Amino acid sequence: MTNCYYCKIPIKKLPFKCSFCGKYYCPEHRLPENHNCRGLKEYKKQRHEKSGKHKRSWDYMGGKINGIRKKEEDKQINVITKKKNILRRITNFIKYKLIPRNIRNWIRRSPKYLIQNILFLTIYGLIALMIYQNIELINTIIDIPLIKLGSLLLFIITFLFIKRIYWTLKSIGYLYNKQITTNQRIILLIILVVLTVYIYNNQKTYIPQIAGYNTSIEYEKFNPLIINISEIGEKVSEWAAGEPENMNRDTYNIELLVFRETNKIRRNYGQKELIWDPLLADIARQHSLEMAKTGHFSHFNIEGEDPTERAEERGYETITRKGYVYEIGIGENIGLMPKGNVEGYGQISSNQDVAEAMINSWMNSLGHQANILNGEYEFIGVGVVYDPKEEYYYLTQDFK
Repeated sequence: MTNCYYCKIPIKKLPFKCSFCGKYYCPEHRLPENHNCRGLKEYKKQRHEKSGKHKRSWDYMGGKINGIRKKEEDKQINVITKKKNILRRITNFIKYKLIPRNIRNWIRRSPKYLIQNILFLTIYGLIALMIYQNIELINTIIDIPLIKLGSLLLFIITFLFIKRIYWTLKSIGYLYNKQITTNQRIILLIILVVLTVYIYNNQKTYIPQIAGYNTSIEYEKFNPLIINISEIGEKVSEWAAGEPENMNRDTYNIELLVFRETNKIRRNYGQKELIWDPLLADIARQHSLEMAKTGHFSHFNIEGEDPTERAEERGYETITRKGYVYEIGIGENIGLMPKGNVEGYGQISSNQDVAEAMINSWMNSLGHQANILNGEYEFIGVGVVYDPKEEYYYLTQDFK
């Protein structure tokens, strides 16, 4: 016979077994007020905090509720998940809840959306025009292997411009079909017919202008990649040479611009491109430095040495073999270019302005032009030095 755990008296009737602690009690001591085991206390406490609608597993040995522990772990996991997805939820709320689909479609088809598209078209057009006009300068700001920065920016802006044209035409088409009355359509058609007749009657004036504008566009500026073998060769020569030590960044940039402009002119005249020679460039740079220091502007230095003698003094090989013929000598162009407003060349302020003005000046001189277009030359070196007192650039081109 089983004894009551509370009063220790044998239980004559049916015993009561506690479902929390597993011990046996008599009918008199089985009520909650007389029996308060640890598991029952936890159960009462849980019922006061929240009504128990879910099943909970109990740890009878330790007196801890596994269900509560699991619920706390789930809460921590949910908090981490919510933090990770908060940005996605905000985006979805704005996209799908804050602005319903029918309102989004109405915005796209409203006159305000058409005005917005026209505004973006104007902005993109102005940005594209500014990049197009200064593309050579932008291309020289950052040297990226096989990529022209200015052309890449121009290509992206042009793509956005064309995309915005598509949406603008789509908005105009919807407004024309859905929101414009028949009378308004008739007026638009009349205006279109009048414009067509006017252009037709004045085609000799407008059509050549349009054709001239179309042919004046340099489409190669829209190509962001260097796919021309000669341009790749120029880049490789520049990277292989590297920037000289203790060199002014602006003057070195002008040297590279002069080098590129020279090869561009040679290509236009059907001549092969020249190869950048670092030692020849250093020889040219030293001559420009000496002219800037002494003010002696000449192909001969103050010791009376000509370009070939100066090169040989530096250990440069001046003999070139052409089949069975040996040629000795270094060709040279020198020039002075001030900053500011220069007659015949306009305002000279940027590095690109200096390079283009100097090349144009040399091309207007038969002797200098002959050196630039000489098909026998294979190598080139350019040296530029700036005199801050006189505000003059001294430029030297040496050819071999």
